[in-house]
Amino acid sequence: MGLSVMIAGLVLFLGVHLVTTRRNLRARLVASGGEGTYKAGLSLISTIGLARAVIDRVSLKHRADAGAPPIPVDGMRSDAIAVVVGIVACLALGALFHPCVIGVPVFGA
Repeated sequence: MGLSVMIAGLVLFLGVHLVTTRRNLRARLVASGGEGTYKAGLSLISTIGLARAVIDRVSLKHRADAGAPPIPVDGMRSDAIAVVVGIVACLALGALFHPCVIGVPVFGA
């Protein structure tokens, strides 16, 4: 079940981002709730999907699954490092590639 939870989180995160490519759907959502509500909802759902994937990754160390590859168990320090590096990488990649790929700047839009 662990891998399916992580995949569900990633599908949720990426699926929400696909809404921006469906212009008619996006226009209907903006028209029904306003642009601020649309952006807040998109951010909230993306964050929930990303958090599910991160939480599942951290929880892998506490599972007893003989068939899985070993995961380093260093306590909260390694978890904190992984989360901070992930957030920094996500922000950096978002700032660099989001305008090029999707055509919408992440910051200052």
